[in-house]
Amino acid sequence: MGRFKLFYFLLYVSFTTHHFLNLYFREIGLSGVEIGTIKAASALVMIFSQPIWGFLCDFLKLRKVLLNLLLFAAGLTFILISLQKVFFLILVSAIVYGFFKSPIIPVADSIVMIEVKGDSSKYSQIRLWGGVGLTASVILMGYYFNHSELQNLFFVYLIFTYLALILTLFLPSGKECSLTNKLMLKDFAQLIKYPGLMKIMLAILLLQIGAFIIDGFFGLYIKEQIGSEVTLGWALTLAGISEIIAYRYLGRLKSVFSARNLLIISATASAIRWYLYARSTLVIQILLLQLLHGITFGFFYISSVTYVNQLLPLKFATSGQTLLWAVAYGLASVLGSIIGGILYDHWNYQVLFAVASLLAVFSIFFFLKIKSKK
Repeated sequence: MGRFKLFYFLLYVSFTTHHFLNLYFREIGLSGVEIGTIKAASALVMIFSQPIWGFLCDFLKLRKVLLNLLLFAAGLTFILISLQKVFFLILVSAIVYGFFKSPIIPVADSIVMIEVKGDSSKYSQIRLWGGVGLTASVILMGYYFNHSELQNLFFVYLIFTYLALILTLFLPSGKECSLTNKLMLKDFAQLIKYPGLMKIMLAILLLQIGAFIIDGFFGLYIKEQIGSEVTLGWALTLAGISEIIAYRYLGRLKSVFSARNLLIISATASAIRWYLYARSTLVIQILLLQLLHGITFGFFYISSVTYVNQLLPLKFATSGQTLLWAVAYGLASVLGSIIGGILYDHWNYQVLFAVASLLAVFSIFFFLKIKSKK
């Protein structure tokens, strides 16, 4: 299991560079709408690329070979983004990169799940090292990018992605290959009619649109208003620590609170956190608010998966989780990125944070309308 832990550690160190990517885009002169469009396009290509790679994975039965190919291509295409200075070419490069990058985690997860024979406890202990990698590296990257050119983030990504690629050569490879987020079209018509499902999806969509508005422009807010790359590094480090703590104790909380109630807690904390962003003027205030990240994201991530599993019968389990992924991390990312870009260009950060907070408040009303399940 040690090799898998190191793999996720290295992979998430490389992904940490994405937190500084919008700073680079802004530095080379892209507008908020252009930055939002790039992020939205990347989310769209993720939705469509997953079934393609899922089919190849199932058909060829070569999980590790495909993982190697994805890592190799992701490294090269990410570098390609750095070679472009015109918005359209950056957009095309980002779309190509997203096509190869988005399936990396699902393919890697499928390898791990087969290796641990579906034991979710062992799986979570391995995946935890991804969070450790991000938390351990983000503050160091903040200091590094504060004293060097932001363009160096592309080479940092390449180094750690290819270190992870080398490590995959020593990972085991099973016979099966299945990406869990393939939506079965024959189930979809029945799925969307399932009682309560559309209410929970609407609540999740509203909350996650707010989350992606924040996600896309939080780094720019730190850099332009109250700090530097170092400040952003500290903010993300505290968020990562908070998330690890939340995962550590969430099992106990799930025995006390239902998944729906944990989602309500998450949405309430999000509304408060994002509203206070709009009212904060000091670095220390922003850093303290980052300690809520474990509740706002950690609680949401686990509880949304749990609630959908509880709501749907077993035959819809895979399709339900696919729909959840498509709404929470696909559609919400597209809408949040575009809305965030418009707010950034035409209003100010206070309005941007307030809109995100208001969306979280609206989501609470829909969460309250769904049935609680133990």
